[in-house]
Amino acid sequence: MPGSVRVAVATDADESLSRSFGNCRAFLIYQVSASAIRLIDRRLPDASAK
Repeated sequence: MPGSVRVAVATDADESLSRSFGNCRAFLIYQVSASAIRLIDRRLPDASAK
């Protein structure tokens, strides 16, 4: 999508936001433009980073 940005959202249950990026179960990656919002990926945090 031209003119769009990607946004990461921390989540614990794929339906609600997590309070912390450091303690979430997953990241939902969205592609956001003026005309559309699309979920494009679901990524798990790197366990070795803790």
